[in-house]
Amino acid sequence: MRRVGTSNLYSAMYTAKGDVNALEINRRLFAATPGLSANAKGFGAALDTRIIAQSASEERLLELGTGSSVAEAAARVPLQLANGSPAAYAEIAGLSKQRTLTLNQGLANHFGSLRAGLIEAAEGEYTLWTTGYGTWHKQNADTAVGSAGFTGNTWGDMFGVEKRFGDLVVGVLGAAGSTSANFSALAGRVTTDTWHGGAYATAAVGSATLESGFVFGSTDSSARRTISAPGMATQEGKMTMGGSEWLLHVGLAQPVIATGSLTITPSVRLIAQGSTLDKGSEKDLGGLEVKTQTQRNHSILHELGVEARQSLKLASKPASASLQLDWIHDYNSKGRALNMDVAGDATTRFGYKGSDSGADALRLGAALETALNRRTTLRFSVDYQRQSNAAAAHGALSVGYTF
Repeated sequence: MRRVGTSNLYSAMYTAKGDVNALEINRRLFAATPGLSANAKGFGAALDTRIIAQSASEERLLELGTGSSVAEAAARVPLQLANGSPAAYAEIAGLSKQRTLTLNQGLANHFGSLRAGLIEAAEGEYTLWTTGYGTWHKQNADTAVGSAGFTGNTWGDMFGVEKRFGDLVVGVLGAAGSTSANFSALAGRVTTDTWHGGAYATAAVGSATLESGFVFGSTDSSARRTISAPGMATQEGKMTMGGSEWLLHVGLAQPVIATGSLTITPSVRLIAQGSTLDKGSEKDLGGLEVKTQTQRNHSILHELGVEARQSLKLASKPASASLQLDWIHDYNSKGRALNMDVAGDATTRFGYKGSDSGADALRLGAALETALNRRTTLRFSVDYQRQSNAAAAHGALSVGYTF
């Protein structure tokens, strides 16, 4: 037996035994390439299926594993698989989660404003309010998994109207926003427009306050990624996906110290949130494009916090300044797998995994609110949240009017 040729993908062996001659050609598997991340290995296995089982020969597939020498070809394959992996799309679920929890923070801030009570609506009165907000999001990539990570921003507005019935406040709300994020470890970007509606209520029970709210909405996402690796022509894939998001918030706040102008209020909240990402079909990648399957996600979180609020005067007007510290535990913080088919071929389906955010987070917030007159309030708030693999910063400006 004698080796007569080799490349990164193929080896040829010549066997001569008496009058019998045989030439055996073996193909090396992409998925067997050493040092691949989990997502890149899954992508490699999908390509192996396309080339071996389906005999696919699209132009982009023929670029893989080529080089002017065996060494060059071998060095190119890990980069080609890492950059060609569609794992960036698996981060859309994590971005949706952070966006939904931004809405939760807006709801919690409004409940804090109601507790401050700078202008307490009388029985039967209504209050209109609106909150413009901005949030910076960051999710670290995971090199072992091969996830992309992201950094981006969400901008939007929450608004609502509520009515007081004695110790009960009932309201309806709406929200509209837009998220833009760049993938960190892979070249690409996603933008999402969102529209939400919901209802909420608070009830005073003695000195405690019960809080609840529900939000549901739709999403419209446009994503793109660029494949650029040695030996491959640079090309950009594009995809659009619809979806939905929901949030359930239940909480209890109980002042334990109320001396003079200082109030210390511990709180506990239970939050459930989820999202659905509809199927999508990528375009313009010449055989490396993917079809994503419907993805449903949900998480349950608890928040334990304490607020210190100081009553004061600003320009002779009632005002309050507060600090809030929260510990948040997420019972489902692992990155979510998004099933994708290369070239729409269901036999290549693989669950590409997004990034883990970390189960525990600390959030520190501050707020300043003042009554501009007997009917109008103005509130400014900021907060910063840190997890082991993620971070977020949030700012909001709110105006309320009672009539």
